[in-house]
Amino acid sequence: MWDDIKAKIRELSKLDKTKQVFGSRGHKYKFGKRLTFDQIKKWEERSGAILPPNLRAFYLECGDGGAGPYYGMKKLDDLGFYKPKSPFVDTTQLLELAKANSNDDEYYYKDDDHWDVAESDYQGLISIIDYGCGDEICSVTNGDKTGHVFLKTMDYGFYDQGSLQAEFHRWLDKELSLFETVIGLMDQCSSASELDEICVQRFKFYRARDYMVSYLGVTKPSSLFGRNENQYHCASQFPWYNEQFPRKKKKFWWF
Repeated sequence: MWDDIKAKIRELSKLDKTKQVFGSRGHKYKFGKRLTFDQIKKWEERSGAILPPNLRAFYLECGDGGAGPYYGMKKLDDLGFYKPKSPFVDTTQLLELAKANSNDDEYYYKDDDHWDVAESDYQGLISIIDYGCGDEICSVTNGDKTGHVFLKTMDYGFYDQGSLQAEFHRWLDKELSLFETVIGLMDQCSSASELDEICVQRFKFYRARDYMVSYLGVTKPSSLFGRNENQYHCASQFPWYNEQFPRKKKKFWWF
Protein backbone atom coordinates (compact mmCIF):
# COMPACT_ATOMS: atom_id res chain seq x y z
CA MET A 1 0.00 0.00 0.00
CA TRP A 2 2.87 2.38 0.81
CA ASP A 3 5.72 1.05 -1.34
CA ASP A 4 5.26 3.53 -4.19
CA ILE A 5 5.11 6.42 -1.73
CA LYS A 6 8.28 5.28 0.02
CA ALA A 7 10.01 5.07 -3.37
CA LYS A 8 9.03 8.68 -4.15
CA ILE A 9 10.29 9.82 -0.75
CA ARG A 10 13.66 8.21 -1.43
CA GLU A 11 13.79 9.98 -4.80
CA LEU A 12 12.92 13.36 -3.29
CA SER A 13 15.52 12.89 -0.56
CA LYS A 14 18.24 12.36 -3.18
CA LEU A 15 17.28 15.61 -4.93
CA ASP A 16 16.82 17.70 -1.78
CA LYS A 17 20.33 17.20 -0.43
CA THR A 18 20.34 20.14 2.02
CA LYS A 19 16.67 19.79 3.05
CA GLN A 20 15.09 22.90 1.53
CA VAL A 21 11.58 21.45 1.11
CA PHE A 22 9.21 22.78 3.78
CA GLY A 23 9.27 20.58 6.89
CA SER A 24 12.11 18.35 5.69
CA ARG A 25 14.57 19.72 8.25
CA GLY A 26 12.43 18.09 10.91
CA HIS A 27 11.66 14.66 9.46
CA LYS A 28 14.74 14.41 7.14
CA TYR A 29 12.70 12.10 4.87
CA LYS A 30 12.95 9.34 7.47
CA PHE A 31 10.35 7.36 9.40
CA GLY A 32 10.32 6.24 12.99
CA LYS A 33 10.59 2.57 13.89
CA ARG A 34 7.79 0.48 12.40
CA LEU A 35 5.11 -0.50 14.89
CA THR A 36 3.55 -3.92 15.37
CA PHE A 37 -0.12 -4.93 15.40
CA ASP A 38 0.21 -5.59 19.12
CA GLN A 39 1.64 -2.13 19.82
CA ILE A 40 -1.15 -0.46 17.86
CA LYS A 41 -3.84 -2.58 19.51
CA LYS A 42 -2.53 -1.68 22.96
CA TRP A 43 -2.49 2.01 21.97
CA GLU A 44 -6.11 1.76 20.76
CA GLU A 45 -7.17 0.09 24.01
CA ARG A 46 -5.35 2.73 26.04
CA SER A 47 -6.57 5.74 24.06
CA GLY A 48 -10.06 4.56 23.20
CA ALA A 49 -9.51 5.51 19.55
CA ILE A 50 -9.49 3.14 16.57
CA LEU A 51 -7.14 3.91 13.68
CA PRO A 52 -8.62 3.84 10.16
CA PRO A 53 -7.11 0.99 8.08
CA ASN A 54 -4.97 3.25 5.87
CA LEU A 55 -3.55 5.09 8.88
CA ARG A 56 -2.85 1.82 10.67
CA ALA A 57 -1.06 0.61 7.55
CA PHE A 58 1.19 3.69 7.65
CA TYR A 59 2.40 2.91 11.18
CA LEU A 60 2.88 -0.76 10.27
CA GLU A 61 4.55 -0.35 6.88
CA CYS A 62 6.38 3.00 7.20
CA GLY A 63 6.99 3.73 10.86
CA ASP A 64 6.04 5.69 13.94
CA GLY A 65 5.71 9.12 12.33
CA GLY A 66 8.26 10.99 10.27
CA ALA A 67 8.36 11.88 6.58
CA GLY A 68 5.19 13.39 5.20
CA PRO A 69 3.51 16.56 3.94
CA TYR A 70 4.09 19.87 5.76
CA TYR A 71 5.75 19.08 9.13
CA GLY A 72 5.44 15.33 8.60
CA MET A 73 3.42 12.57 10.22
CA LYS A 74 2.99 12.62 13.98
CA LYS A 75 4.11 9.75 16.18
CA LEU A 76 1.30 7.54 17.41
CA ASP A 77 1.55 8.90 20.96
CA ASP A 78 1.44 12.49 19.65
CA LEU A 79 -1.83 12.22 17.73
CA GLY A 80 -4.50 14.75 18.68
CA PHE A 81 -8.10 13.76 19.40
CA TYR A 82 -11.37 15.37 18.37
CA LYS A 83 -13.85 12.93 19.95
CA PRO A 84 -12.66 10.09 17.67
CA LYS A 85 -15.43 7.68 18.73
CA SER A 86 -18.23 10.18 17.99
CA PRO A 87 -19.97 10.46 14.59
CA PHE A 88 -18.03 12.56 12.10
CA VAL A 89 -19.42 16.07 11.50
CA ASP A 90 -18.89 17.12 7.90
CA THR A 91 -18.14 20.48 6.27
CA THR A 92 -21.78 21.32 5.51
CA GLN A 93 -22.84 20.85 9.12
CA LEU A 94 -19.90 22.85 10.48
CA LEU A 95 -20.50 25.69 8.03
CA GLU A 96 -24.11 25.96 9.17
CA LEU A 97 -22.93 26.12 12.78
CA ALA A 98 -20.51 28.92 11.88
CA LYS A 99 -23.29 30.90 10.20
CA ALA A 100 -25.79 30.34 13.00
CA ASN A 101 -23.36 31.33 15.76
CA SER A 102 -21.35 34.06 14.04
CA ASN A 103 -22.00 36.51 16.90
CA ASP A 104 -20.43 34.14 19.42
CA ASP A 105 -16.72 34.67 20.22
CA GLU A 106 -15.99 30.97 19.62
CA TYR A 107 -17.29 31.15 16.05
CA TYR A 108 -16.26 33.03 12.95
CA TYR A 109 -18.06 33.57 9.66
CA LYS A 110 -17.09 36.04 6.94
CA ASP A 111 -18.28 34.06 3.91
CA ASP A 112 -18.39 30.43 2.79
CA ASP A 113 -14.62 30.44 2.23
CA HIS A 114 -13.66 32.09 5.54
CA TRP A 115 -15.14 30.56 8.69
CA ASP A 116 -14.41 28.58 11.83
CA VAL A 117 -16.35 26.90 14.63
CA ALA A 118 -15.71 26.01 18.26
CA GLU A 119 -13.16 23.24 18.85
CA SER A 120 -15.88 21.22 20.59
CA ASP A 121 -17.84 21.02 17.32
CA TYR A 122 -15.17 18.91 15.61
CA GLN A 123 -15.58 15.21 16.19
CA GLY A 124 -14.85 11.82 14.65
CA LEU A 125 -11.29 12.94 13.94
CA ILE A 126 -7.64 12.33 14.81
CA SER A 127 -5.06 15.04 14.12
CA ILE A 128 -2.15 13.41 12.27
CA ILE A 129 -0.11 16.23 10.62
CA ASP A 130 0.80 19.74 11.77
CA TYR A 131 0.08 21.92 8.73
CA GLY A 132 1.51 25.05 10.35
CA CYS A 133 0.03 28.26 11.83
CA GLY A 134 -2.43 26.26 13.93
CA ASP A 135 -3.90 24.35 10.96
CA GLU A 136 -3.97 20.54 10.91
CA ILE A 137 -4.49 17.53 8.71
CA CYS A 138 -6.97 15.21 10.40
CA SER A 139 -8.09 11.66 9.64
CA VAL A 140 -11.76 10.70 9.92
CA THR A 141 -12.31 7.84 12.37
CA ASN A 142 -16.06 7.29 12.23
CA GLY A 143 -18.72 7.07 9.50
CA ASP A 144 -18.79 6.89 5.71
CA LYS A 145 -15.73 9.15 5.39
CA THR A 146 -13.53 6.97 7.59
CA GLY A 147 -9.98 7.09 6.27
CA HIS A 148 -10.42 10.41 4.47
CA VAL A 149 -8.18 13.25 5.58
CA PHE A 150 -9.39 16.81 6.07
CA LEU A 151 -7.51 20.09 6.28
CA LYS A 152 -8.77 21.82 9.43
CA THR A 153 -7.93 25.53 9.36
CA MET A 154 -8.21 28.38 11.83
CA ASP A 155 -10.41 30.57 9.62
CA TYR A 156 -10.62 29.12 6.10
CA GLY A 157 -12.95 26.21 6.71
CA PHE A 158 -12.64 22.44 6.56
CA TYR A 159 -11.58 20.67 3.36
CA ASP A 160 -11.77 17.04 2.25
CA GLN A 161 -8.35 16.05 0.87
CA GLY A 162 -9.30 12.50 -0.08
CA SER A 163 -7.28 9.56 1.20
CA LEU A 164 -4.08 9.80 3.23
CA GLN A 165 -2.19 8.22 0.33
CA ALA A 166 -3.59 10.88 -2.04
CA GLU A 167 -2.31 13.59 0.31
CA PHE A 168 1.18 12.04 0.25
CA HIS A 169 1.16 11.71 -3.55
CA ARG A 170 0.10 15.35 -4.00
CA TRP A 171 2.96 16.50 -1.78
CA LEU A 172 5.56 14.28 -3.42
CA ASP A 173 4.46 14.87 -7.01
CA LYS A 174 4.49 18.63 -6.49
CA GLU A 175 7.96 18.69 -4.93
CA LEU A 176 9.44 16.26 -7.45
CA SER A 177 7.97 18.35 -10.27
CA LEU A 178 9.49 21.53 -8.83
CA PHE A 179 12.93 19.94 -8.67
CA GLU A 180 12.51 18.59 -12.20
CA THR A 181 11.59 22.10 -13.40
CA VAL A 182 14.56 23.73 -11.66
CA ILE A 183 17.03 21.12 -12.90
CA GLY A 184 15.75 21.47 -16.45
CA LEU A 185 15.99 25.26 -16.39
CA MET A 186 19.52 25.16 -14.97
CA ASP A 187 20.59 23.77 -18.32
CA GLN A 188 18.98 26.71 -20.13
CA CYS A 189 19.65 29.71 -17.89
CA SER A 190 22.85 31.71 -17.50
CA SER A 191 22.46 32.61 -13.81
CA ALA A 192 20.52 31.87 -10.65
CA SER A 193 18.78 35.23 -11.05
CA GLU A 194 17.47 34.26 -14.48
CA LEU A 195 16.36 30.88 -13.10
CA ASP A 196 14.47 32.60 -10.30
CA GLU A 197 12.82 35.12 -12.65
CA ILE A 198 11.53 32.39 -14.97
CA CYS A 199 10.19 30.26 -12.10
CA VAL A 200 8.37 33.22 -10.56
CA GLN A 201 6.87 34.42 -13.84
CA ARG A 202 5.87 31.04 -15.27
CA PHE A 203 5.12 28.97 -12.19
CA LYS A 204 4.68 31.41 -9.27
CA PHE A 205 7.48 29.48 -7.57
CA TYR A 206 9.64 31.70 -5.39
CA ARG A 207 12.24 29.25 -4.07
CA ALA A 208 13.98 28.10 -7.23
CA ARG A 209 17.40 29.24 -5.99
CA ASP A 210 17.01 27.26 -2.76
CA TYR A 211 16.05 24.14 -4.71
CA MET A 212 18.99 24.75 -7.06
CA VAL A 213 21.61 24.81 -4.30
CA SER A 214 19.96 21.86 -2.54
CA TYR A 215 20.16 19.77 -5.71
CA LEU A 216 23.80 20.81 -6.07
CA GLY A 217 24.45 19.85 -2.45
CA VAL A 218 25.61 23.34 -1.47
CA THR A 219 24.90 24.36 2.14
CA LYS A 220 23.77 27.93 2.65
CA PRO A 221 26.30 29.75 4.88
CA SER A 222 25.05 30.86 8.29
CA SER A 223 26.94 34.14 7.86
CA LEU A 224 24.45 35.07 5.14
CA PHE A 225 21.33 33.11 6.06
CA GLY A 226 21.52 32.69 9.84
CA ARG A 227 21.80 29.45 11.79
CA ASN A 228 18.28 28.41 10.79
CA GLU A 229 18.53 29.86 7.28
CA ASN A 230 15.62 32.19 8.00
CA GLN A 231 17.36 35.52 7.46
CA TYR A 232 16.34 37.25 4.26
CA HIS A 233 18.62 39.98 2.93
CA CYS A 234 18.41 39.84 -0.85
CA ALA A 235 21.12 42.43 -1.49
CA SER A 236 23.78 40.13 -0.03
CA GLN A 237 22.20 36.72 -0.67
CA PHE A 238 21.37 36.97 -4.38
CA PRO A 239 25.02 37.35 -5.48
CA TRP A 240 25.87 34.25 -3.43
CA TYR A 241 23.25 32.21 -5.32
CA ASN A 242 24.72 33.40 -8.63
CA GLU A 243 28.16 32.30 -7.48
CA GLN A 244 26.83 28.77 -6.92
CA PHE A 245 25.22 28.53 -10.35
CA PRO A 246 26.97 25.76 -12.32
CA ARG A 247 29.22 27.00 -15.09
CA LYS A 248 28.97 23.75 -17.06
CA LYS A 249 25.94 22.25 -18.74
CA LYS A 250 24.08 19.38 -17.14
CA LYS A 251 25.67 16.68 -19.30
CA PHE A 252 29.02 17.52 -17.72
CA TRP A 253 27.81 17.61 -14.10
CA TRP A 254 28.99 14.86 -11.80
CA PHE A 255 26.50 14.04 -8.98
